[in-house]
Amino acid sequence: RRRAITPISSPPRFIHSTTHHTMTRGNQREIDRARAQKKLEGKGQKKEGDKLQRNAADKDALQQKIKMKEERRLQEEAASAVEAERRIQRDKQSSKKKAGKKGEEGLDDLLNAGLQGGKKGKRK
Repeated sequence: RRRAITPISSPPRFIHSTTHHTMTRGNQREIDRARAQKKLEGKGQKKEGDKLQRNAADKDALQQKIKMKEERRLQEEAASAVEAERRIQRDKQSSKKKAGKKGEEGLDDLLNAGLQGGKKGKRK
């Protein structure tokens, strides 16, 4: 017996539900609009005072900033110099301790320090 060939049916189609779907961006658009509006408000402001006075004030502020930066750099250099001095003192103390331990070596150790270990009886 032969079976009748039936056409392949297409997969079932997605049935849309009637419930309300929320947007994936949520309120992001409103937040972006508020942010853009705030940015635009700041651009339209006029600067107060004469241009020369503003430039002088800016120069003073810049000089003050440079002075503070230089003072901070000098303080850091002084702190690093103090730390280096402490490190040197600590190294000197540790080398003195090591030198003291060498003196405690036995007489045999000192006498055998220059000898080479090898096979006995082999002479040239």
